[in-house]
Amino acid sequence: MPKIIFLIRHAQAESNNEIRDFDRQLTQRGIIEATDISERMHKHGLKPQLILSSPANRALSTAKIFAENLSLDLNKIQPENTIYEASITTLLSLINHLDDNYSTAALFGHNPGMSELLAYLSNGYFGAIPTSGVVMLEFDQENWNLISEGTGHVKWYAYP
Repeated sequence: MPKIIFLIRHAQAESNNEIRDFDRQLTQRGIIEATDISERMHKHGLKPQLILSSPANRALSTAKIFAENLSLDLNKIQPENTIYEASITTLLSLINHLDDNYSTAALFGHNPGMSELLAYLSNGYFGAIPTSGVVMLEFDQENWNLISEGTGHVKWYAYP
């Protein structure tokens, strides 16, 4: 069975220089856009079996919105420290070490890492993933550890 990964950038967050970047909260617009995009995923029957999220407040909050709208148990969300400020190498390693019992997974993170990973895996420039943006990549490989540069095919995407 092919593998599918959803690359999801966190929703729009407040820009507040008085708090740590890690602690920034979603704006009302961010909440609305994340709700809209996750509802579009639900209408298309797109649902990950596993959710990995940066533990940063804005990413984890976005993951929770998606999980609720996709009727997924919030316990399916696994905070993953390495996603915050991650490079392509770090994100790819995370994907390569996923349990092969899962055929679909969602990764909630930040730019520039998410957009760079998309370009790397799809072997082409797709542009920057905007806040609340989702890109679904499909891989012909049956094992996560075989996913590498240029092996992904963009099958679906949605932006606010």
